[in-house]
Amino acid sequence: MTAQPPSPARRPLLLGLIGTGIQLSRTPAMQMREAAAQGVGCVYRLIDLTELGLGAEALPELLTAAERMGFDGLNITHPCKQAVVPLLTELSPEAAALGAVNTVVLRAGRRIGHNTDCSGFADGFRRQCRMRHWAARCNSAPAVPAPR
Repeated sequence: MTAQPPSPARRPLLLGLIGTGIQLSRTPAMQMREAAAQGVGCVYRLIDLTELGLGAEALPELLTAAERMGFDGLNITHPCKQAVVPLLTELSPEAAALGAVNTVVLRAGRRIGHNTDCSGFADGFRRQCRMRHWAARCNSAPAVPAPR
C-alpha cells in the first residue's frame, strides 16, 4: 500500500490501547500504518495498566482522561473487554450480543462500544482458507453462529 499524505485540514487521529502487559503489542504500528495508507495522520498511545500499576477498576478515570485529552478512540484488551461495557453510552449489536468490547469510539460526548473480534476472526479464517486453496471447504462450512 502506498501511503497518502495526511489531509492538511484534518488533525491527526489520537488513538490508544488499554490493557495489561501490552508493551510488545503490534497494534500501534498496524493502526498508524493503515491510517497513513488512508491519508490520515495518526498518533497511537499505549495505556498499559501493568506499567501504570493499575487494574481494570481504573477504567472510569482512564476513559474520562482520554476524553479530556481529545482521544478519538481506544482499543480495549485483556482484562478490560467486559469491564468497560457499563461505562459506555452505546453498544453496537455485536458488542451487545457478546457482552464485550474491543473498540471504543469517543465522539461528541458519547462512548460507543464495538466488538470486531468475531468478524476479524472470520475474515482471517476465510483468508487462510483461500491462501491454502481450501476455499471449497470454507465456503461449505456453516457460519459461526452469534452467541445467545
